[in-house]
Amino acid sequence: ILAGQLQEHYGLSVPWLWWACIAVGAPAVAFLQYRGIKISARTVVVLGAAEMAIVLALAITGFANPGPGGVSLGVFNFGNKLALSGFALAVVLSVQGLTGWEAAAPLAEETREPRRNVPRSVMISIILLGCFLVFTFWGVITGFGVNTVGRLINSPVLPGLGLADKYWGAVWWLVMAAFLSSTLAVCIATANVGTRMWYGMGRSGSFPKAFAKVSRHQTPVTAIIAQMCLSLASGLIIGAWFGADVSFFFIDGLILVLGVGFVYVIANVAVVRYYLTERRAEFNVFKHVVFPVISTAVLVYAVAISFQPLCTTTCPASPYNWAPVVDGVWLLLGIGVLIFYWSRGRDDWLRNAGLALGEAEEEKERVLGGP
Repeated sequence: ILAGQLQEHYGLSVPWLWWACIAVGAPAVAFLQYRGIKISARTVVVLGAAEMAIVLALAITGFANPGPGGVSLGVFNFGNKLALSGFALAVVLSVQGLTGWEAAAPLAEETREPRRNVPRSVMISIILLGCFLVFTFWGVITGFGVNTVGRLINSPVLPGLGLADKYWGAVWWLVMAAFLSSTLAVCIATANVGTRMWYGMGRSGSFPKAFAKVSRHQTPVTAIIAQMCLSLASGLIIGAWFGADVSFFFIDGLILVLGVGFVYVIANVAVVRYYLTERRAEFNVFKHVVFPVISTAVLVYAVAISFQPLCTTTCPASPYNWAPVVDGVWLLLGIGVLIFYWSRGRDDWLRNAGLALGEAEEEKERVLGGP
């Protein structure tokens, strides 16, 4: 997107920009992680606040300069407009956009009063972000034109950039800055949770012990280096293979959504089983049966409608149609690892892996030998 905007506004041709961003961004994220969770978390907060301020200003611009249809509540009047296929697409996009709320769990060890603050931060962020997204999308769509919203799919430019180009003049680039800050913040946040899970698994014996090594800043240095190498390799190789734009939607938009959807469904199954057996005294029909069953049904339906690997007429173009296959192979590899450890008598591996999330303090103390 940035390369296209530089070409359009300034005539600059920078086809190499995508790999330069990866080559610079991955080590930068790793450095912030290495210096400590405080500095990386504060960086995420600052970048996120800047991004939200810019996007909010863009939404207000849309309300102040409405397109065809004016400022209308009609966008919230679902009525007969709620086609099931559209609903399924909305679910898929929501999963892609909101995935990450669960990332707070592996950071519990580095959080003050985690049993109180982690759940509170998760719920508050979900509610605030949900309201923020609804308001800002409404504003941007209003500026684009409620009566012409059907043209969005064929629009040559993103609605937000179109509004900035039209009304913000020389400071249109602020929207691009919001894109960049968002990308960097997401990279830091996901890298934080990934490396902490690898560290916990290394400490419990599920991963090689080297992953439990910490630096003088008390950060998981081996896991951080491994994460950086994985980011560089996957970003550069797959980006060169398919192109930056295709690889982004292929990995983040399809493979990620399918994988995360599967994880959420399995987590729902686990919730039902866990509270029917080990936490029977805390069992609640609404929270531990109704909610998991309904959300599972929604996810399964949305994925089934949106991803049809066996379709014969309207299959997605390659490589997008390979997303379910990639996830299937990924899942089979995971099952293969479990079977291998089970055949070697390493039944404790699976239990220890769960301790990376700090789920069972009593078991953790027993396995690791002390609080």
